[in-house]
Amino acid sequence: SGLGVTTRLGNANKEDVTNNARVTEFCLYLLSVCKSIKFCRELFHRMSVISRIT
Repeated sequence: SGLGVTTRLGNANKEDVTNNARVTEFCLYLLSVCKSIKFCRELFHRMSVISRIT
């Protein structure tokens, strides 16, 4: 019976690790999206400034 408990715990830990990895991937994805949006905004701002000058 003791072995059954340890294998259950092992499986639970594996599931937790995969869930954490997915959450981390999602957070990194969101971060990259935010960075790209920020970059686009800066780019558009610079382009509008350049168009005003010219």
